[in-house]
This record gives sequence, C-alpha cells and structure tokens, in this order.
Amino acid sequence: MDGEESSIREASQQGSSLPGDDSQAGNYNPYRSSNPTKSLLGNQSVFSRRMKRRIDYEIHEVIFLVLAIVAMCVAVGFSIYRMHEEYSKSTPKDMASFTFAVLIVFNAGYLLVYAVHGIMFEHFEEMVAFSVASAVVFVYVAVDYGQHRRTADDVKLARFILVMIGFPILAAFSIYCAKQFRWLKFRVAGATEDKQRMYTTFCRMESLLLFDFQVSVSLFILVLYRGSSLDFVEIIILSLGLVYSLGWALLGYYAARQESTPLIHIFELLSVLLPAYIAFKSVRIVQRWDDYTAGDIELLAIMFYVAAAVGLLVRGILLLVVEHVRRNFRQGLWSQVN
Repeated sequence: MDGEESSIREASQQGSSLPGDDSQAGNYNPYRSSNPTKSLLGNQSVFSRRMKRRIDYEIHEVIFLVLAIVAMCVAVGFSIYRMHEEYSKSTPKDMASFTFAVLIVFNAGYLLVYAVHGIMFEHFEEMVAFSVASAVVFVYVAVDYGQHRRTADDVKLARFILVMIGFPILAAFSIYCAKQFRWLKFRVAGATEDKQRMYTTFCRMESLLLFDFQVSVSLFILVLYRGSSLDFVEIIILSLGLVYSLGWALLGYYAARQESTPLIHIFELLSVLLPAYIAFKSVRIVQRWDDYTAGDIELLAIMFYVAAAVGLLVRGILLLVVEHVRRNFRQGLWSQVN
C-alpha cells in the first residue's frame, strides 16, 4: 500500500500519467465518458462521476450516515410536534418557542444535506460545516429549553437530551470521517496539482454556497418573531427571501460550473440584497423593540444579530472564494473532468 501511495504522489508532483493510462500527462480520469447528458447545472455524467461509488464507502462513513439520519429525523419529529403544540395554544409567550421550533426543524434537516453531500462528494468543508451546524442546533435547543424549563413537557425534554448527548458525538464523528477522505479528488481532477487545487477551490465554493443558504434562510425565519402571526410585509419578505436565497445559490453554482464571467458578475451584484435585508430588519427590530421585550422574545432579536453577523462573514468569504474560482476559468479544469 505504501508503494502505491508513493507512486501516486510522484505522479502528482511530476504531472505524469499513471501506469496503464494512455492519456496526456496529468489527464488521468477513470470516470471519463464520451456521452454526457446535459442538465440545468451541467453534465449529469460529470455530477455522477464526482460522487463516490458504492464500493468506495468505508464502514465508518456508513455508520455515520445511519446515525445522522436517525438522529436528525428524531430531532425534526420532536420539533414538528412542538410546532403543532405551540400553534394550537398560540399564547403570546409561546411565540418564541414556535420560532425556535421552526429554526430547529430547518437546521436539523439541513444537517442531513451536509452529512449526505459531504460523504458522497468527500467535501471536507461540509463535514466541518456539519459540526458547526450541530453546535448551532445545540445552542438553539439549549436556549429554548432554558427559557421554558419550568413549563417544558416530556417531548421538549426528550429533544433536549437527544441533542445534548447525540449531536456532540455526531459532530466529532463528522470530523473523523472528513480526515479519512483521500482518493476522490485525485480520481476526478487528475494527477496534476494545479487541477486538484482548482477543483478544491470549486468544492470549497459549493460548501460555502450551502452554508450561506442555511444562514440566509435562518435569518428569514426569524421574521417569525410573533410565531405564526405575520403581517403582509413579513409574508412578502419571507416568501421572496426564500426564493432569493435558493435562486442566488443556484445561480452561483451554475455560473461557476459553466465558467460564465457575466453570470458571476450578476451573482456578485445580487449578493448585496442580503446585507440590505439585514439593515432593513435591524431598523424594524429597533422600531418594535417594545414588542420584543413585552412578549418575552427579546432573545430572538439577539439571535438575529448573531445570525446576521455570521451571515455577513460567510457571504464575504464566499465572494472571495468565488473570485478565485472565476480566475480559474478557461484553465482546463472542466475539460479535464468532462
């Protein structure tokens, strides 16, 4: 095994082809197909070749996926039940619990995206994002239970115990799995270090797009500061915000995948809408501060400001990575992968 790794390392450094490969130096690609199928986001054959084959999954990765799926489904099920209970009662002091339940459902469900996508495509950043998002859900559940521990029922207590014990274990397990990633990048991008570097940058952009979408939607969910009671403006903001967040993420992926500089510029231009929303929401929070303090939901305002700071940071980093991806356009990455 050491001899095989040594030969691969030498091939990568020298840009030479591997034994049995008749392609040009550095163009090794065992997944190359001459009949790709076009889709909205690129060639489906390219998308499938970037995934692990069934024989490539390690036993610890399968165990991690099973545990993650079970834990997230249970956590989401508990939170949906709490949403139903809070919606049925709908007393003023229960509004924060309803909003927290929605946040927990979305973020816990989103953890499945990180777990499955991160393992299938060997994205180290997404496994790190899984651990970070686990910490976020951990904080949501802890804060929600701490605020209502005197009135908490058995379902909220069970969710609290599950998250406090299970999520830290899963977070540590995700990092362990990420550290075992090794071959998929080489198989997809080839032997040359430049191609691997460009592919790694593209994967990092994908991961940041997912993280940005999660934070953005969480910010829009915090519109529900009065629970399920929304005025017309808040309904419009929530609806358009969800459409914008999804459309912006898809546009970024498509622009990078197609190596389209004009679309990248449009993507960058539209990025200012999130900071604009944060400024708008911050003003409304100040204007309605009495509503927050009177309704015992002041914590939601604090959570919004924390999420807004994280969202602005993630978006800034994402735009920097997108610029690096743009500079790699027409450098032969996708002709290598296709």
